[in-house]
Amino acid sequence: MPENIAPQPKNLIAFKTICQSKYIGYSMASYGMTQVSKDLQELEGYNPEGMFQIGSDPKKPIAEIKNRNAMLGMQKNGPFSQMIGMNIIVSIYTMWEEVWRKKIAEELKLENKNEVGCDVMGEVNRVRQAIVHHDSFPIDDFKPTIFEWPLTEEGRFWFTSKRA
Repeated sequence: MPENIAPQPKNLIAFKTICQSKYIGYSMASYGMTQVSKDLQELEGYNPEGMFQIGSDPKKPIAEIKNRNAMLGMQKNGPFSQMIGMNIIVSIYTMWEEVWRKKIAEELKLENKNEVGCDVMGEVNRVRQAIVHHDSFPIDDFKPTIFEWPLTEEGRFWFTSKRA
């Protein structure tokens, strides 16, 4: 390691590992949904107007959706992947703010977690605010500079897995 670069705090490394794991899980779930959609549509007797149900009792499903809508939702980078992506962004920032910033501050012997700043997490927070408070529309003409956050035609953030 070059002399002028301090080693990263162990808790920051742990947080980054968790974030990477969440992104890998998102990518795998997105890929898996696409594959499940293909497999279901190839089943003998598949009916797009039938119901896709979750639960052990078909008479009392926990949740149900028309097969056609389920297949649309499971498309590559489709609405279901979008929901998962948004939840992961909110989850990552919440973990940062509620757990990891404090751990990093303690490790660095700082008095307050607010002394720990991170441009990446600042950008994640701005995207989280858009998700939670503005239906995924950027707030105050926010333009990301660290990550590529694609926008829909309407201007909402859209989360994709480039490998899914």
